[in-house]
Amino acid sequence: MGLVQPKEYFSHFIDPRTEPLLQNIYVAFAVSYLAGHFKCRIPECHHQIYEAIQIPELDGAGYERVAIEAPTRWGKSELCSFVKPLVDSIGGRRKNILLISATGTLAEYFLGQIKHELENNTDLRAHYKIKKGDVWSKEHIHVGSTYGDCHITSKGLGFQLRGFGYDLIVPDDVETDE
Repeated sequence: MGLVQPKEYFSHFIDPRTEPLLQNIYVAFAVSYLAGHFKCRIPECHHQIYEAIQIPELDGAGYERVAIEAPTRWGKSELCSFVKPLVDSIGGRRKNILLISATGTLAEYFLGQIKHELENNTDLRAHYKIKKGDVWSKEHIHVGSTYGDCHITSKGLGFQLRGFGYDLIVPDDVETDE
């Protein structure tokens, strides 16, 4: 299957108004490999999220920073904590990713989704030549692909961020009552 012709394979998911989104690597990947996760056409509310995670803005220090604020149940977490880290890890875009949430359990959930796809998605495994690395736990995995290796770690708030060399940090639902 692959990214070659997602339009032909999943035409029932593609709305003519959102078809240009297939030029976005995350959309094309989701349509090609993750159709089972998305039960409807690409909704309008995802346009800006896909654009933001494809081409992040640089801050004054040269770091990529993206902040996405949207109502609950709009799919922010699915796109930012599942699709983006999965694509970036096996596509050679990142080498060391951190998923962080208010609780370790939520971050582990997204890492679990990523692990599930890496282990069970036969099209994905074949196209990217997925292989498990030396670490494969509920909090940390090391995955190899055609494009290189990547570590993905999941942690809750309170975890020390500095010193680990993360090149992508994805905070999700990190607000607490405290």
